[in-house]
Amino acid sequence: LHDRAYLKPCARRGFAENVRGGAWRVLAETKAPDALKRAEFWELVAQQSDRREEIERDIERTLIHYGAFDTDEEAVQALNEMLQAYAVHDADVGYTQGLNFVAAFLLTKLPLVDAYWLMYTLMLSPRFHLRALYLHGLPGLKLCQFQFQQLFQLYHPRLADHFERHGVVADLYTTEWFMTLFTYRAIPPETSARIWDMFLSEGWKAIHRAGLAILSISERTLLLYDFEGIIQYLKFFPDQGVFDANLLIAAACDFKVTNRMLQKLSDRFQGRIPAI
Repeated sequence: LHDRAYLKPCARRGFAENVRGGAWRVLAETKAPDALKRAEFWELVAQQSDRREEIERDIERTLIHYGAFDTDEEAVQALNEMLQAYAVHDADVGYTQGLNFVAAFLLTKLPLVDAYWLMYTLMLSPRFHLRALYLHGLPGLKLCQFQFQQLFQLYHPRLADHFERHGVVADLYTTEWFMTLFTYRAIPPETSARIWDMFLSEGWKAIHRAGLAILSISERTLLLYDFEGIIQYLKFFPDQGVFDANLLIAAACDFKVTNRMLQKLSDRFQGRIPAI
């Protein structure tokens, strides 16, 4: 479990739950926290975040998705400490809704301090750069939604035309997908874990592939709906069969999404190359 090259082909098959947290750390290139890192975390926790009340309110309101946070006071406290520590560390981000689901999800895979430093790495790593999702103005979210809209039109032209006729754009249904990286309440945690196995291994293209797979599996149903039906379906997923983990990952792997494609779309979004 110490070799990224060994772990990458395992990621699409899915990691066993007892090794998943450790595998994710290796793929993200973050080490187990030493004594200094552990002390640094607790120093951050001891400071007062100006987002304290907002964080505590969100924990109480949104985290019934993970059973432990509904019944276990220690789990709730751990999540609170993790979010408070990051808010103190990174005042420009502070706290934004969506980060609570990511933090809670990591806490189901790793002990508190380990989970915090993995989240810290993902926030700042150039390969993942989750921080952009949560900065003021949500620049990372806007980029992801632009990229996804273009990929959707490329790979699902019939469904994209149907969405366009009904005024449905990616911004209306992908916000929760991307802001929580597919860890929010509509998605079974075991399926979220399989998506994250690929995400930690392959980066952002795995997130886009997962989104394309959801639309592919749901296409026949979505073609029957108008604006309201489409939005309701893609927010709440009444057909949970969409989230059969093996089905979804297999469908996701069928889509060719490369880092080069995402970079070109990023350049277009930033205005560095003209629209095609």
